[in-house]
Amino acid sequence: MPECVGTEMDEIKAILEALIYVSEEPVKEEEILGVFPADRFDLVRQALEELVLEYSAVPRGLRIVRVAGGYRMQTRPAHDSWIRSLYRL
Repeated sequence: MPECVGTEMDEIKAILEALIYVSEEPVKEEEILGVFPADRFDLVRQALEELVLEYSAVPRGLRIVRVAGGYRMQTRPAHDSWIRSLYRL
């Protein structure tokens, strides 16, 4: 397990973004917690909640959502027609 003792909230959020981004399937909270030391679980849960709110509060192309018992990064539905245009779907 990588060292993260003393990690501040911003770094935890950055780690969470990376974990969620690289996963092909929704990442369950238990899986996420498994990469952090147990004494950071409350902070990680708080960071997850804040990330979901932060991504939903600003008009970005991506958002973090809870789905299928986990978290995943996905595009905003409002951008579907733009994405289809790119891939001619």
